[in-house]
Amino acid sequence: MVKCLEPQERTSFASKSEQFSYNTVQNAPDTSILLVSLKVFENELTSRDLVEGSCSSPLWFIAETERNVYLWRHGYSLDDADEFEFWVDIPALIQKRVDQLSRYSGANPFINPVWGLEVVDDEDIESDIAYLTALQDALPKILPHANALSRVNSEIYRELTGQGDDLEIVVLPSGK
Repeated sequence: MVKCLEPQERTSFASKSEQFSYNTVQNAPDTSILLVSLKVFENELTSRDLVEGSCSSPLWFIAETERNVYLWRHGYSLDDADEFEFWVDIPALIQKRVDQLSRYSGANPFINPVWGLEVVDDEDIESDIAYLTALQDALPKILPHANALSRVNSEIYRELTGQGDDLEIVVLPSGK
């Protein structure tokens, strides 16, 4: 079962894989955007050179992985993803990813923050952290607009589909 907590009740463990659900779009954090928008958002920022650098696993991929973990832990498949509206708390996801990268250990097979790469060197990790830091630095100017567009997108989708409050909102990855 998903915990329904008020924002002030969230834990401060950015690396926990615990998600929070909300009943209405208005309760989603101001630091979040719709998961379906994240790939376009991130790709536009990098293609316009508003965020420099590159990352072995882009943020949208990490967010989709978080969604998949949520579905799996709650007994759902990817086919059930449409029963939810996934939002991504961008600063929380960046912090979680930086924490994962900072704790990387090649000797521990359960800590693999760079999926698909057998050998990870310090340069790869530093490059990913630099990219995520640049993205974090760009957020204050960009995130309020992306959040507002996501809220409008959500409301339009709910009206057009007639789902209204039937669509459960899940914010990934966790509280701040």
